[in-house]
Amino acid sequence: MKPFFLIFFLSGIISISAQTPSGMSFVKGGSYLYAHKDRNVDFSQNVVIPDLYVDQTEVTLADFEKFVKDTQFVTEAEKAGEAPVMGGDKVKGVHWRCDERGKIRSPKDYAQYPVGYITQKEAAAYAQWAGKRLPTEAEWEWAFREGRQSTYSYSGSNDVLSVAAYGDRVTKTPKIKSRKPNALGIYDMSGSLSEMTSSPYDPSGKVYGLEAKVSKGGSWLDYITSLTYSSRATCGDFYRWYLGFRCVKEASK
Repeated sequence: MKPFFLIFFLSGIISISAQTPSGMSFVKGGSYLYAHKDRNVDFSQNVVIPDLYVDQTEVTLADFEKFVKDTQFVTEAEKAGEAPVMGGDKVKGVHWRCDERGKIRSPKDYAQYPVGYITQKEAAAYAQWAGKRLPTEAEWEWAFREGRQSTYSYSGSNDVLSVAAYGDRVTKTPKIKSRKPNALGIYDMSGSLSEMTSSPYDPSGKVYGLEAKVSKGGSWLDYITSLTYSSRATCGDFYRWYLGFRCVKEASK
């Protein structure tokens, strides 16, 4: 191989690898049938998914702490001085630095756990600060299905325990990357925490207000049927330990 060709070849590899932000996976876009019906309201449609970079993991406490320190952001849970923990009881002093039982996490563990106890708008504020955004429901499903409409029941496999933190043996919110990723290198889209999106739960606004948004993927404490790509739950202006998020960024921007 001639020297000038080798230089050109290697520079091409470096350029391609440098394009994908650290901690994100590239997801090639395409045409996707977004098919959902809720309470007899059918909002199925073909949508075009852009080329995306998708966070490989849910946003961690360490990530969110950087946002808080940089912006002096105060969450609704902190303002309220309390939050519902696992089991539903409200406990004073619980906020994003806490685990599912309301215990303050050690700062040395911040990079290992997904952040919870934040609202959908707070997740969107973080995403904007990070130069990203929350995914739409269709984009989230597209990444779950590996950008090729895979038919796996769970994100990356039909073997739920290989890719999802879920089941009787899981008694607390798991660390990120505790199970195998899907084919795109994206972790924990099934189980772990349910992930907030930017999409209204009811786009028509007839049954739910547009402020009610969709969360996807289920949490480690949900029924197994919640761990599929088509399952839907709500999020919005409330904060819960089981709601987290990941961000996306359009590859063309």
